[in-house]
Amino acid sequence: MGRGLRPLLSSVSLRETSANSGLGRNFVSKAFGFFAKTSPNPRPIIRNYSIGGRKMIKRYQHTQIGYLIIIALAIGLLFIVSLMAVYGFNWVAFTVLIILGVCLALFSTLNVLIEGDILKIRFGPGVIRKKFPLKDTESCQVVKNPWYYGWGIHLTPHGWLYNVSGSYAVEIRMKTGNKYRIGTDVPNDLEKVIQQSIERTGK
Repeated sequence: MGRGLRPLLSSVSLRETSANSGLGRNFVSKAFGFFAKTSPNPRPIIRNYSIGGRKMIKRYQHTQIGYLIIIALAIGLLFIVSLMAVYGFNWVAFTVLIILGVCLALFSTLNVLIEGDILKIRFGPGVIRKKFPLKDTESCQVVKNPWYYGWGIHLTPHGWLYNVSGSYAVEIRMKTGNKYRIGTDVPNDLEKVIQQSIERTGK
């Protein structure tokens, strides 16, 4: 009787394994689908319209994720938490923890939006943001920042820099002479859209 049950039990276990693997695959595929929908777009969203057969940009939007900033700040947070867990509560460590947490929330992403004749940039949830009227913009070009310029918001020899990752940016020069650098992982796309918007608003 024991021998007779072995094939049956093997068959049942194989079915259960197959069912579980199927459920696992469905769960993973749904999870990836969810994150794909909620994660920032890897490529810019560009809406066009035509004038005299020429395609013009109506709206541009792209979000860049600062992966290294997220990893570095997350490691810092875990390190502070582990220190507090071992040595107990400390106000200095707690203050550093709050600062790192705020930086993580504010500077994890950089969103660039061009709508009408306005270029808008927004860090994270939008607490820090800035607008650039394109009718007041003289020119733009793709530039590469040296590594020591860092990330975030800071003043450089080439004007203010806004970035969360990488070394590439688009530098815009205003008619007043002021210059700004906007970090992006799709510099050629952003330069093209800004240049087209400058030409359109300058007419």
